[in-house]
Amino acid sequence: MMSNEQLRDEVMTLFLAGHETTANTLSWTFYLLTQHPEAESKLMRELEQVLNGQAPSFRHFPQLVYTQSIVKEAMRLYPPVWLISREPLEDVQLEQYVLPAGCEIALSQWVMHRHPDYFPEPRSFIPDRWTPEFEEALPAYVYFPFGAGPRMCIGNNFAMLEATLLLAGVLQQYRIVYDSAKPVAPEPSITLRPKPGVPVRVVRRRE
Repeated sequence: MMSNEQLRDEVMTLFLAGHETTANTLSWTFYLLTQHPEAESKLMRELEQVLNGQAPSFRHFPQLVYTQSIVKEAMRLYPPVWLISREPLEDVQLEQYVLPAGCEIALSQWVMHRHPDYFPEPRSFIPDRWTPEFEEALPAYVYFPFGAGPRMCIGNNFAMLEATLLLAGVLQQYRIVYDSAKPVAPEPSITLRPKPGVPVRVVRRRE
């Protein structure tokens, strides 16, 4: 059983450690929606139907299917962490290559998420691809915005819930308009940031 102090520390880790990754995910999501008005229109129809004017909450999450698909597709194109590393515990023979125990292996979400064998039209923003059948057919470790295996991000479910409800809450009240003639470029650091940010105008929707 955790002490109150340990429980507090775990909660703070969930809230603070995931701040930048969630912020980047939402920045990319808003940018993609400004470039794909048909996806935004479909999202707004879902928000009107599911929320019916209410503020989005935990109980709405299972019904916000298309909203979740938009977040998943944004994280496919622009994964919040674009590169992770692993070390094999023992020598591994991988076809003609030998990976010695203890070596560092780089795994790129950016590369795998854009692989045409698994994602048709891999450079296109297609939220509708995320059907239950599509997700079930994906091999393991092809789509892994939160990492994978025993060291997968512990906050993945919370982050997905948070990003979905924040996206729904903002777009329910405001329209996001891209305010630049230049496209946003990714800046690969520890996280995948939009460079130099996403310049937008925020316009309140009419009542």
